[in-house]
Amino acid sequence: MAEKNTGLADTGHSELPDDPLQQFLKKMAGVARTYQKQLIIAGVGLLCLILVVSGVFYFLGQAQNNASARLLEISRQARAIDSQQSPEAYDGIKERYAALIEDYGYTDAGEMALLRYAALCLETGEPDRALSLYEAAWKKLKNNDQFNFLVLNGMAHSHAAMENYEKAVSYFQQVLENQSTVIDDHALFNLGLLYEEMGAPEKSRQAFEQLVSEYPDSMFADAARARISG
Repeated sequence: MAEKNTGLADTGHSELPDDPLQQFLKKMAGVARTYQKQLIIAGVGLLCLILVVSGVFYFLGQAQNNASARLLEISRQARAIDSQQSPEAYDGIKERYAALIEDYGYTDAGEMALLRYAALCLETGEPDRALSLYEAAWKKLKNNDQFNFLVLNGMAHSHAAMENYEKAVSYFQQVLENQSTVIDDHALFNLGLLYEEMGAPEKSRQAFEQLVSEYPDSMFADAARARISG
């Protein structure tokens, strides 16, 4: 009996040709077999890198928590001190701020501690020490729009306390040029006072008038109006 014709031409191959995906997977399998050792080493290296990065983030998270807890405790201790006491009463607080900065200066809480330490030195009659701390803070925070105006303000007050009036004026002007407007009224009022001290009444009046014009509801506005009229 004649064989039944299936209608399929004999191509000489027992299988259909691979589709493009199968060809790609086969090539990748061949590469994997050829470079098996190198791939294993690379995989171990990648795993180690992931573990290191995870460890760093965990460490930073723990450091932030520890620093924040210490900062809150130091702040609580500082508030407990009677403000009528002598500046020496705050020596222990300053030491604790310094220790926190030494241990966790790279954290957000450590940077905040640096600002509070500087402000405390200024309030307790150590403007030169405060200025040094504010300058250190500026290196860390000059590109931080949330806090850099506070550093500029601190440097201005430090120079004013040391009677470096021209430098104080320049820093208050930088506060006004800063993107933040949070303490612009404060800066203008202090500029008015500084210009008075420097014997520049016209500049002083201009600063007070700008304050009253731009910030009529400021806590400094009434005092500025009194300076203008007086």
